[in-house]
Amino acid sequence: KFLKEEAIDTDELYDFTTTGSYPTGSWTPSNLGKDGDAASGNAVYGAADCAFCHGADGTAMLVDGSFSVGSFFRNKSNEAQHKVKFGQLGTQMLDLGVTDLDDMRDLYKAMADETTYPDPGPGPGPGPGDPPDFSAADGINGGQMFDKFWASETGWDFADADHFGDFSNFYRCKQCHGWDLIGNAGAYISRAPSTTRPNVTSVNLKEHAAEHTPQELFDDIMRSTGRRNLDADLASYDPATNSTVGDQMPNFSEFMTDEQVWDLVKFLKEEAIDTDELYDFTTTGSYPTGSWTPSNLGKDGDAASGNAVYGAADCAFCHGADGTAMLVDGSFSVGSFFRNKSNEAQHKVKFGQLGTQMIELVTDLDDIRDLYKAMADETTYPDP
Repeated sequence: KFLKEEAIDTDELYDFTTTGSYPTGSWTPSNLGKDGDAASGNAVYGAADCAFCHGADGTAMLVDGSFSVGSFFRNKSNEAQHKVKFGQLGTQMLDLGVTDLDDMRDLYKAMADETTYPDPGPGPGPGPGDPPDFSAADGINGGQMFDKFWASETGWDFADADHFGDFSNFYRCKQCHGWDLIGNAGAYISRAPSTTRPNVTSVNLKEHAAEHTPQELFDDIMRSTGRRNLDADLASYDPATNSTVGDQMPNFSEFMTDEQVWDLVKFLKEEAIDTDELYDFTTTGSYPTGSWTPSNLGKDGDAASGNAVYGAADCAFCHGADGTAMLVDGSFSVGSFFRNKSNEAQHKVKFGQLGTQMIELVTDLDDIRDLYKAMADETTYPDP
C-alpha cells in the first residue's frame, strides 16, 4: 500500500544531478519545491506545529546531528519528505498531517529560502553564546538534584520537604527518565507503574538535551503549561484509572529557583554520563514488562587502571578490598551492583549516594570506564 499509494514521487518535489557512479558518485538536489508556493509552505510549517520544537526559523534544534530544518531539506531533500509524511521514528515527531503532495511541494519551496530558514548557527551546547547563569551553574549539584533534589547535599532549603518525601517517586527525575536518561527504552523497561510511582517516560532525555540549547532546556524545565502543580492529588494516583496528573512533570517553577534549574541544565549538558560509553545492553519485550541485560562492561577500558581507581577513591574503606564488606542496595556486593545495575552505578560513583558518607568520587569518564572494566571481573569483585 505504501509503495502503490503513499510513497512520494520525489521528482514532483525537486530536481537533482549525479556525477560518477555507485558507490563513489555524488548527488546534488536543486529547484526545491519546483512550481510550489513558498507562502503556502510557510503556512504548512505553522499548521503542523513544526515551530514548537524547531523554532520559527527551524534552527532551535539540530536535525540529524548537524542540520537546521532548512538545511536538512536543502541537503537531504530525498529524506525530508519521508520524515514529514511518516514521522521520525523513536521521537515525538509523528506523521504531521502533511500528506497532500501540493502541501509537501509548497513546504519544499519554503525551505529553499535560506533567509527564512537559515543554516544552523553554532549549535546547541556549551559555547561563547551561553547564558552567564549556565556558565556559572554547578553540574555536579545538578546531578545530585536529578537523583533527589530536596536532599541536604543539594543545598535545598527543605520547603515542602515532607510533601516531596511522601510522594518521592513523583518528583525524582530519575524515576521517569532513568539513571541512563533513556526512559523506558533502557534499564527501566520493566519498571512498571504502581500507586506509588508513575509511568516511565518514552522521551530519550539524552538525545533531547543534546539537541537543545541550555536556554531551551531551562525554559522547558520551568514551563508551567501541562505540568502538575504542588496541590495535585497524588494520593489517588492509579496507573490504570487515574494516571494523567501523576504522569505529568512537576511544575518546577512553583518551588525551584533559577539557580537550581540551571544546575540541572548544566548536569544534562555537561556532567551526565553517556552510558553507551560504559557498556552495551539488550532489551526484550516492551515497557512495562520487558527485560534489560547489560554486557561488555567497561568496553575498551583497562581493568588494572580500574583497580587503581577503586583504591584511589578509598572505596575499600567501606566496601572492602573485594567489594563484599557491606551490601549495596540491600543485596549486592560492589561488583554485582555494577554488573546488574550498570545503569545506576555510574551515577552513584560520580554524584554520590545521597544520605550517606559516599560523596562524589570519580568524575573522569575514562576512569569510570576503567572501573566498570574492573568490576566485570567476578573473581576479583565477587558476588556477595
